[in-house]
Amino acid sequence: MEPVREARMLRLLWEVEKEEAYVQSRATRLASAVLGSEVEGSLHWLLTRHLRPPLATSVSAGVSYSFSDSSLFSVAVSLTPEGLARHEEVSELVYGAIHLLRETAAAAPSGGGGLPPHVRTERATMARLAFEFADEAEPLGVVKALASRMHTPGLAPSQILSRPYSWPDEERAHPAPLRELLELLTPRRALTLLVGPRSETRLEAPLQERWYGTPYNLQPVAHEALTRLAEAAPHPDLRLPPPNPYVPDSFQLLEPPPPPAAAAA
Repeated sequence: MEPVREARMLRLLWEVEKEEAYVQSRATRLASAVLGSEVEGSLHWLLTRHLRPPLATSVSAGVSYSFSDSSLFSVAVSLTPEGLARHEEVSELVYGAIHLLRETAAAAPSGGGGLPPHVRTERATMARLAFEFADEAEPLGVVKALASRMHTPGLAPSQILSRPYSWPDEERAHPAPLRELLELLTPRRALTLLVGPRSETRLEAPLQERWYGTPYNLQPVAHEALTRLAEAAPHPDLRLPPPNPYVPDSFQLLEPPPPPAAAAA
């Protein structure tokens, strides 16, 4: 696809279960926490800072679209000009990161949802923090979200406000949902979207989008490329995020110290 404004992006999308199916396990959020992490050793770090020249300026992951019977999980990479020229290599690095995540989930015991326990615990803590200390929201948006949530089958009234922020208890964090999700993130099931100027991609765009006239093309990925992506090994410098020392373990507010005069008295 050729953009109107200057943009370079590689986006991989997979159809997965509807978002409601992952509410109890938070599998999609666990996957996005690792694939979208920015710490040293992450895919973001590898593409934006470690490799020379950098191949990307940002990486994000998570559920992009949610429908009544399915949802789309995606990994989006904003590319540099060098990254656009080497977009096939970038795809291999993304699938290598998914491979690392899949291997970790396959070997994981119960308790962390398929990942080291600190990953789940930190995400649950930050979700609770976001709920308990949420900024004031725009009323119309809140009413629309709550009205939609009230139609969720089996949702107790006490969970209507907190449902997006809730995480399963440690003992119920089984790795199976994450393993099943990762098994869906394969090259043969992916829709690969490449965006960039035709002068750089060297790809033909003979089709035209109906409403905006955007030039684009549709073509299958070659069998050899699919095989190569399916066998992509993790980059040797990729690793899972370590524990974050800045995630709080207590939400208790501290009392301010007394004024100096009062302390002296």
